[in-house]
Amino acid sequence: MKSRKSICLAITLTLLTVFLTGYSYSVATNSTETTKDNEKSAVYHSTKNDNPVGNFIKARYVFSKEKKGEYTPVSVYIGENEVLRITNPAGGLSTEQRAKIVTENLNNIIKSGENPENIIPDFKSGSGIIRINNKVLFTVDSSIAKEYGMNPSELAFIWVNNIRDSLGVARIVRDFQLLTHSIKKTPETFVQKYGDFMQTGFASWYGGKFHGRSSADGSVYDKNKFTAAHKNLPFGTVVQVTNLYNGKKCIVKITDRGPFVRGRIIDLSKVAANEIGMLSSGVSRVKVEVLGKV
Repeated sequence: MKSRKSICLAITLTLLTVFLTGYSYSVATNSTETTKDNEKSAVYHSTKNDNPVGNFIKARYVFSKEKKGEYTPVSVYIGENEVLRITNPAGGLSTEQRAKIVTENLNNIIKSGENPENIIPDFKSGSGIIRINNKVLFTVDSSIAKEYGMNPSELAFIWVNNIRDSLGVARIVRDFQLLTHSIKKTPETFVQKYGDFMQTGFASWYGGKFHGRSSADGSVYDKNKFTAAHKNLPFGTVVQVTNLYNGKKCIVKITDRGPFVRGRIIDLSKVAANEIGMLSSGVSRVKVEVLGKV
């Protein structure tokens, strides 16, 4: 009888040891960062004050399988969506170091619960910038933009919209394709009156002190959105503006009145002016064509 009790006790102690050992191993592995193959994640530890989104979505970076010279391109993901790809080192930082910085910045946004609608592109000293409020998340230099066959401002816009998509907020409108569904609803009376509207003259741009102020249509002027001021086209009119000096085009929505300088026909937002290559010159001869109304 004692022998049976001893055997049962031994079995019980063995099972208890296995359970506790397994539990300890589980706690240890869950409290450190784990990787699969070539994948790394900038992981933060949740607290009771975290934004609930942070409990199930994170930014991470993944190395490319193919090297590019002496360095390896690195992709940054939010969840399962690739939002940007860093192909070049810059500012003394490797591709991995740059990816780690942007990954940690994105995770801090997710963790803190900052509104992702405030993630926007900006442009300074020839570089594209991805920022939220006054904090810079990442800088898009000309060398990395060249890899994609575009300028830094274009690439910054694409990456900003990739990030906004992954965080569940609306994209920033920058081209005709994103407006098509709304333009199709243009009233027939508007088409009859403005459908053939075409105007040539000089365009200027405005930003600076006007950023954050009210536009004539009641919206808040944002120098980073594709909008413009026109003297008489109805608010909500969508026009294509072509720089007649270089052929570059952009699509803007009329939200404001102006310009009030003789000889100028349209006043573009800062980002629109940059898009058609007239940011530094300040003024350029353009063609304005109506596409529809939203």
